[in-house]
Amino acid sequence: MPAFILFAKLPQRLAHGTSLLPNVFLASSGVLIYILDGSVNWVASPLVFAGSFWGVLLGTKLLSKINLRLLMFVFVLVMLLGAGRLILGSVNVADGYDFSFLVALTFVLTGIFVGTLSGLLGIGGGVVMVPVFILLLDFSSVVAKGTSLLVIVPTALIGTYRNYKLENIDFRIGTAAGLGGIPLALVGAWVSSWLSETLGQVLFGILLLLIATRMLQRAFKMTPHEVNPVELAENSTLVENSVVPAENLAKPLKNLPDPIQDPN
Repeated sequence: MPAFILFAKLPQRLAHGTSLLPNVFLASSGVLIYILDGSVNWVASPLVFAGSFWGVLLGTKLLSKINLRLLMFVFVLVMLLGAGRLILGSVNVADGYDFSFLVALTFVLTGIFVGTLSGLLGIGGGVVMVPVFILLLDFSSVVAKGTSLLVIVPTALIGTYRNYKLENIDFRIGTAAGLGGIPLALVGAWVSSWLSETLGQVLFGILLLLIATRMLQRAFKMTPHEVNPVELAENSTLVENSVVPAENLAKPLKNLPDPIQDPN
C-alpha cells in the first residue's frame, strides 16, 4: 500500500482498496508451500474466515467514511505491542492447545478484526493474525504464518470484489504487483519452513516494527481529505448552500415598506 502511494501515485483510499488484490496472488501461491509442509491449522482457518468474511464487508463499507488517521494510529499501537513481545523474548510454543468455546470465539473475533482492517487498510491480515496465533494460542511461527495465508486468500478475494463494486480499485496496478510477487512469495514460504522458532519470531517482530514505522509516517503526512472526506464533503455542501445565487441578487426585493409612505 505505501508503495502504491509513493511510486504509483495512487490516492490514499484507492491505494488501500487496490492493495488487497496482490494479496490474492501472493497468499494463494505462498500457502501451497505451507500446506505441503503440513504447516496449516485446518480447525482455526474456517473459524477465522467466518469472522473475517463479515469484517471485510464492514471494512470496505467504512473505508470512505472513517477517520483513517485515527485508525492508523490504533493499528500502529497494536503492531508495536506485538513486535515488542516477539523481539524482546521468544514465546514458548506449546505442543498444542485444548480446543474450547473460548478458543473458537478467539478465532472468530480475530477474523472479524482482521477482516475489518483488511477492508480499511488494504492489508492481508497476517500482521494481525500471526501475533495473535503465536502470543495467545501457542502456535509455532510457521503454522501461524501458514494458517494466516490460508485465511487471507478468501478474505482478499471478497475485499477485492467489494472494492470493485465501490469503484475503489486499480486492477492494472494491483494485478501487476500480485503477479510480480509470486516467485518471491514461494521462496519466502520455503525459507520460513526451515527457520528456527526464535529467529522466525524475531524476524516477524522486526517486520511489524517496519510496517508500524512506515504507517506512522504516512499518518502524519495525510491530507485533510484523506483523513475524513465525508466531513469535508458535508462542510462543502453547507458552504455551497449558504451562498446566495447571483441571479437572486438581481431580483427586486418585495414586501418592503415604502420609505415615503411609511417613514418608520
